[in-house]
Amino acid sequence: MLTITDKAAQAVREYATQMPEVAGKELRIFVESGGCSGIRYGFAFDEHHDGDTILEASGLKVLVDEASAPVLETATVDFVDDERGRGFVVDNPAVTAKGCGCSCDGC
Repeated sequence: MLTITDKAAQAVREYATQMPEVAGKELRIFVESGGCSGIRYGFAFDEHHDGDTILEASGLKVLVDEASAPVLETATVDFVDDERGRGFVVDNPAVTAKGCGCSCDGC
């Protein structure tokens, strides 16, 4: 099951309070093709759609679409704010680098 750390949940709550346009929406986590592992993770505030799975994690309702659910099943979402930058990071033991999915040369 997808895990959201307390730090990540707190960051989501802080973003939600700073963005009045997301009132009544939940966090959506999704997977897109691309990135060095062949996938990228996306985060957005959204409304529930047919086929979504609704997960309860760290006091949040998280929306996951049907295609993303199997990929995110063992993932952990955390939030970092350090010398590397500030943002959400995903640790997903189910995904291993199988070649580069980005469009750069030399991968």
